[in-house]
Amino acid sequence: MHLLISDAQEHRRRLHGRDRGLAHVGEPTWADVQRRRSDCAAWSDAVAEIDTGERTADEVADLLVTGLGVR
Repeated sequence: MHLLISDAQEHRRRLHGRDRGLAHVGEPTWADVQRRRSDCAAWSDAVAEIDTGERTADEVADLLVTGLGVR
């Protein structure tokens, strides 16, 4: 499964609004996200993508459970 936020503005808003509370690990910047995206190789296998941009965490979890065949 590949989770993504196709709306770049929403992705950036979420990134800037989060604080994981990790004292020794800083939060990534938007430039970090962009760099990491460009460094990722395209997947050669079939990929099931879930766009999380307009879904709640519960909706994403339900889709993951269904997609993975977990009961």
